[in-house]
Amino acid sequence: MIIFVALAGAGMVVHWYRLGPDQRVDWLCRLPIVGKCYRLYYGYYIASTLAILLRCGMSLKEILGVIEQFSPRSLLFCLGKEAQRQVQDGGELDDLIRKHHFLPGELAVMVHKGMTVEELGADFNMLAKMQFKRLLVQLGELFTLVQPVIFIIIALVIVGLYLSILLPIYQSIQGVY
Repeated sequence: MIIFVALAGAGMVVHWYRLGPDQRVDWLCRLPIVGKCYRLYYGYYIASTLAILLRCGMSLKEILGVIEQFSPRSLLFCLGKEAQRQVQDGGELDDLIRKHHFLPGELAVMVHKGMTVEELGADFNMLAKMQFKRLLVQLGELFTLVQPVIFIIIALVIVGLYLSILLPIYQSIQGVY
């Protein structure tokens, strides 16, 4: 059983390292309890990065050029390559935004608003702030679950200790009668 679990764990680690950065983030965003926190964090990360680049007055082509200089294993590099392919193929960035669960849907609305680069940067900055506030609220909700879970674990440990101490005593008392 231990060998099977170790092999399965090793297989999962190898599979994890073969995934691309966007696939890893998509997988993390689908986790049952903490997935929403990951989604909000990566939405904040993308929106704040784009806000900084846009507020510097960069165009989409310049942003993609900057992102190409990042590490090939980074999330921004992967998204930049996908966005570049979408634009070259004549596609819309909406498809990219819908494909990835960690990209906020508000991005699609903002891209199609037809604003100047500075206004778009300000809107992305506002979106980043909203995502960060949502993340803090979600983390607060998760932290309220931590205390009851810890109490339950402590109670189970105490009950287990009592049983491990008292069961042999009860068995020895039954042998006397």
